[in-house]
Amino acid sequence: MTKPINHRYRGPGLRAVFWAVILIWSVPAALAGAWTPKKGQVYLKFSANQFESDANFTVDGDSFDPFADFDDRFSKFRDQNLSIYFEMGLHDRLALIAGVIYKDIRQTTKLASLEVGLDNEGFADVDLGLRYRLSEGTNVWSVAVMAKLPYLYDNDDSFFALGNGQEDLETRLQYGRSLGKGFYSGLEVGYRFRNEEPSDEYRYLVELGWCDCCPEREVLFF
Repeated sequence: MTKPINHRYRGPGLRAVFWAVILIWSVPAALAGAWTPKKGQVYLKFSANQFESDANFTVDGDSFDPFADFDDRFSKFRDQNLSIYFEMGLHDRLALIAGVIYKDIRQTTKLASLEVGLDNEGFADVDLGLRYRLSEGTNVWSVAVMAKLPYLYDNDDSFFALGNGQEDLETRLQYGRSLGKGFYSGLEVGYRFRNEEPSDEYRYLVELGWCDCCPEREVLFF
């Protein structure tokens, strides 16, 4: 019989995340993508993700299976997370931007009759920065500078880290185009300067969104 062994670190819990979402959701939302909210307005985006993998990789990025010759052994990883992204207009062209992720992660390894699980749950890295809009109209260009801050967790308190525990800096060039009837498209490219290992990183994003604008509130659906 397989005997599971679990090591788990508990963070504030999903109840704390729920109340944080309710508190922030009470603020009216504004625009999206490369656009900046008008002074005093706020834009919010919420997303939930789940990632699962049974693949293993070397530090060079090569895939390998350490249990290829053993049918009763495996290693699996699962990451469930909720993210909150926030923008507030400091000026019609300048916005404060921030984001935080709440993670529930688990690594499971089975060796013959013994199953070992390592878990962790809590807030991960915080992104904090500024976006400046360079142009107006149907086609909008913006630049942004972001810092990744590891101040909401302590890797020394857990068997399983919620982040790499280092400060990084990122620059972005963003483009947005209005498609009419509330729809918009967006493209951004960025470069992350890492304070430590691993190496620096090129980043990109392609986005399609819709803004349902009403007199009381503007809400984004994805």
